[in-house]
Amino acid sequence: MFLGALTAIEQDDLDSLRMILSKNSVPVNDSLIENAFYSQFPCKVTLLDVALMFNRLNAASLLLQHEATENLQLSDISKRKQIVDEVLLDYETRFRQMKMKSLSNKEDEKRLRTMEHHLNSLKKMKSVLDKPEMPGSPVDVKVYVAATTRATIEFNAPGTSGNCIITKYKVEWSKTSSFEEIEGSQIVYDMRETAITISNLVHGKCYTFRISAGSMWGFGEPIVALPKNLRISSWEDCANIHPERVVSMRAMAELHSQVEKYRQSAVWQVVFPNNGDGAIKKKKTGLRNLFSASSKFIKNVGRGLYFASLIYTEDKILCTVDDCLPVIQIDDSMISVPMDDMEWLMKLSLCWDQVNYLQDSSGGTWSSNSPFRAKVLEAVAAMHNALGVKDIGRIHHIPLTYSAATTFIVSVHFVTENQATQSQGLAMRWMKLNKIMRKKSSSTPLDFLCKEMVPVLNFFESSQIPLDRGLYLGYLKMQSSLNTIRVTVPDNMPSALPYVTIRSTPHVSQEEWEWIQTLDSDENEFSRPTPTQHAFHQQLMRATEMILRDLDLDSDLIRHHRLFKFQVLQLHPDVSFILIFPRAEDVCQVHASYSAIDEYNDRCKGCASIPIPVFEMISFSTYQPDFIATYCRMNIFIEHFITIIKYEIRQCLHEKDARVYNEQLEKLNEFQTKLEDIWRSARWISNIATVARERQTNCGISLSYILNQPPPALPGDNASDVGYHSDPQNKNHEVENGNIDVTPAPTNDAPAIIRRANFRNSKTNNNDSTASSREPLSRSKSVVERGEIRLASIDKMFQEDNLYTLSEAAGKAEAANKLQSDSTTLDYLARKFHQIPSPSRLSGIIRVFAAYDCALPKNTAIRLSITQATTAREVVALVVEQINKLTLLSDDNDNKLSQLQDFCLVSVVGARERRLRDEFQPMRLLPPWTRGRLFVRRCDSATAAIRFGNETFV
Repeated sequence: MFLGALTAIEQDDLDSLRMILSKNSVPVNDSLIENAFYSQFPCKVTLLDVALMFNRLNAASLLLQHEATENLQLSDISKRKQIVDEVLLDYETRFRQMKMKSLSNKEDEKRLRTMEHHLNSLKKMKSVLDKPEMPGSPVDVKVYVAATTRATIEFNAPGTSGNCIITKYKVEWSKTSSFEEIEGSQIVYDMRETAITISNLVHGKCYTFRISAGSMWGFGEPIVALPKNLRISSWEDCANIHPERVVSMRAMAELHSQVEKYRQSAVWQVVFPNNGDGAIKKKKTGLRNLFSASSKFIKNVGRGLYFASLIYTEDKILCTVDDCLPVIQIDDSMISVPMDDMEWLMKLSLCWDQVNYLQDSSGGTWSSNSPFRAKVLEAVAAMHNALGVKDIGRIHHIPLTYSAATTFIVSVHFVTENQATQSQGLAMRWMKLNKIMRKKSSSTPLDFLCKEMVPVLNFFESSQIPLDRGLYLGYLKMQSSLNTIRVTVPDNMPSALPYVTIRSTPHVSQEEWEWIQTLDSDENEFSRPTPTQHAFHQQLMRATEMILRDLDLDSDLIRHHRLFKFQVLQLHPDVSFILIFPRAEDVCQVHASYSAIDEYNDRCKGCASIPIPVFEMISFSTYQPDFIATYCRMNIFIEHFITIIKYEIRQCLHEKDARVYNEQLEKLNEFQTKLEDIWRSARWISNIATVARERQTNCGISLSYILNQPPPALPGDNASDVGYHSDPQNKNHEVENGNIDVTPAPTNDAPAIIRRANFRNSKTNNNDSTASSREPLSRSKSVVERGEIRLASIDKMFQEDNLYTLSEAAGKAEAANKLQSDSTTLDYLARKFHQIPSPSRLSGIIRVFAAYDCALPKNTAIRLSITQATTAREVVALVVEQINKLTLLSDDNDNKLSQLQDFCLVSVVGARERRLRDEFQPMRLLPPWTRGRLFVRRCDSATAAIRFGNETFV
C-alpha cells in the first residue's frame, strides 16, 4: 500500500490515494528507500516531498490531513534544489552513457525507458522548484492566555495561497511590538492544528505575538495577533492567592511521605513487627483453595446482607459456573448498612490491595470493636480469592434492598477484552449481558439483582465521564433531609454540578475577573469594559440565560440569585467553574423526607440528587484520582491502627507498654488531624456552600448585573491583558429539507423511511486551544496523565468513547445551539461543545429506530444520510419530524405529536445503552457502539431502548 500511494501521487490519481489512505495504515512519513528511484537521493524522501515537488496540490493536502509532516532534512529550499540538481546531473550522465551503448536485449531497452521516465520526473521537479510560490498570511489571528504561564494563538489558514501548499506555521513572540528582540519562536508542522500554545512565558509580563505560514519555499509575511499587547495573568492575581487544588495536592503528597516514613521507622516495626509489607503471611493459592473459595458463592439468597461483584466487559459479565452473579454473604442478621460504614466501604474500594494487610494486622481487634467491618473484609477477601483478581472496582453508593429483608452491597468494575482473559477464576465464566438479564433463577433476590444491574452499570459509567476542556457555569443547590445533605447533579453526569458551557478555554484572566468584581460597585456606573472584558461579559450573560431557562427558575427569584465572586473553581487544569446559587436561605432547603427531594428534582428535568460525601468521592475520582486515592489509603490506615492501638492500651498490663502505645496513638492522631485539615480545605462544595449560606457575607454578585448588557467596549486593544477568547455566538448551522422516499432497508426485511438532508456549515472558528504538540487524549490521559496525577483502573472503553473530552477544546455546533435555544430540557451533556469538521470529509447512512409507541411501525427504521458534522440533536429532530408527519397522516387519534425536547438519541448494544450528547456527532461513534442500533427514546424512559432493542432480536 505504501508504494501504491506513491504511484497514485505520481499519476495524480486522487481517488486511489484517498482510498489507500482511508482503508490502510500507511506510514506517510517513512522514507521511500524501497523505491529504486528515490533511494538514489542522498537523504530521506517522503510521500509529501514527492507530492510537493511534482506540484500535486490536492494529493499534498490529502497527505497533510492524514498526519503527514514536512521532511526536516529537506526543509531548506536551497538544499532541496541542490539535491535535485545533483541527482538530475547524475541521471543525465548515466542516460547519455546508456544511449551510446548498443542495446542488446529488451531488458536494456526497458532500463533505458525507465531511466528516461525518471529523468523527466527530475526535470519536472526542477521546474517546480525554480518557480517559488510564497504563501499568504493566516487570517483571523487572535491570542489569549491559556494558563498562568501559557498563551494560545488561534488562526485560520490563508484564504489564498496560490500554487503552494502550506506545510508549517511559525509563531514568534517579543516583549516589544516592533519585534526588535524576539523572545522565542515555535514551528508547528501538523497542519490539522489551528491553535498553537506557547509555554514557559513569564507571568505578569506583556508579549506581542505574530504568526506566518510556510511552504517548502519558506515563510510568508507574518501577521500580528490581536490583541497586540498580551499580559500573562490569572484571576488569582486579583486576590494574590494560590490555587487550592495545587496547595491541597502538595500538602497531601507531603503528608503521605511523612506517614510512609513513619511506617518504616524502627519504633513502628517494633510495635507492629508482623505488619510490614514483606511480613504478611502468604495466602494459600493452591488449586484446592481456589475451588474452596468459589464454594462460598451463594446460589439461593435469603435474608441478610450480601456482597456482589459486577465485573464486565463490552457485552459480557463475569458469572459463576452456575450462571449466577458472584454473591457472598456478609451477615445473615443485618439488612441495613450505616451511612458511616458505606462511606468507609467507598474509601476501601480505592485501595482493595490493602484488604489482606488490614485483616492480618487486626487480629481479633475488629471482631469485637467493628464486627461489621471485620465481616466485610472477610467477604471481600473471599471474593478476591474466588474471582482471582484484586481490583473488583468501585462500591455503588446505594445498597440494593429487596423486600426489606435482603440487602446487596455491589462493586462494579469494567475490564477490557485483554484484561478479561486474565480476570477469571477457575470457577468463573463470561456470560452475555442480555442473556443473564433474561435468565430466571430459583432465587428471587438474585433476579432482583440482575434487574437492578443496568441502572448500577449506567451510574458507574456516567460517573467516570469528565467534562470537556472549558470554562463552565455551574448551579449549586442542596437539599437537607433528616441527617443527610444532598446536592443536585445532572443524572447523566454525577461528577459535576448542573452546568452550561461558557467557552472552551478554562482560564480566566485578571482583566476579566476584575470587571466581574466591579459590576456591583459604585464606580461601575462610570467605567467601560475593555474589548476582552466586554466579550467575557457577553459570554457569561448568554450562559446565565441558558442555565436559568433550563432550570426553569421562578422569574421572581432570579434577581435574588448570585454569582460567586470569591474564586473560579478549578476542578482540573482543563476544567474550571464559575458558580451561581440562590439566596442564602435557599442554598440548602430543608425537606421533610426524601420524596420531597425527589419532587424538587422532578421540577429540574434531567437532575438527580446524591449525598455530598458520594458526590465528593465521584468528583475527586474523576478529576483528581491520585489525590482521593492517597486520602482514602491514609484514612483507612490511620483509622485502622488507631482502633488497634486503643484496643491494645485497654489490654495493656505494663505501664511501659502503655506509654509506648500512647506515643504511637499521639503520632497517629497528629497525622489524622493533618489529614482531616487537608481534606476539609479540599472539600470545595462544603466550603463554598458554607460561605453561600452566610447572610452577612457579601460573597456574590446579583445576577441582574450579569444579565444586563455591558456598556460599549473601549476602543483599541493595546491595553488588553488577555485578549480574545473564542466566542462561538455567530455560527450558523442550517438544515435543508429533502425529499422523502419510502424504500425497504437494505439490511433488514422491515420497511424503512429514508430522509436525506444536507447540512451546511458556515465558516466557523476552530477553538482548539490545545498546544500543537498535544495529542488527542483519551480519558485516562485527559484526567490523569497531565504530569501530576495517574489513574490505574478506569473504564477504558468510556475513556475512548466519551472522553476524548478534556483534550479537544472545540467550538459549538450551531445546530445544537439553535435547537437548544428552543428547548426546555435540562440535558447537561448537551452543553459540551465539539469541533465540527468539514461536512465533505465524511458522510454515510444511519438507521434510526423509535423506542416508544408512535405511528412508526415496530422494527421500522428511518434511514438518514448524514455527514460527520451532523449532531445527535439534528438526528432526533429529523426522526421526530418524520414521525409527526406519519402521525398526522394516520387515523389513530391516540397518537399525539412528539415534542423534540422530550427525546434523545441512544446507541444500544445488547443490554447496554449509551446516551449521546445533543452535540455529539454519531459518525464519531467508536466500537462497540458502532455495532449497536440507534434509537430515539424519551429522556425519562431509561430502559425503553434496551427493551425495544432486545425485542428486535427475538
